[in-house]
Amino acid sequence: MGIIYLIFATYLAVAIPGFVWYKKYRRKKVDLKMRNGEHFNLN
Repeated sequence: MGIIYLIFATYLAVAIPGFVWYKKYRRKKVDLKMRNGEHFNLN
């Protein structure tokens, strides 16, 4: 049972920071509309 706990703890220690990094640094779709009707995409 201890081996399973150690494996689970290792995956959890990698998954939590990875998920936080993904949420923080993923690009958000940004689309600006200019006054003259043009669209400017910042992606």
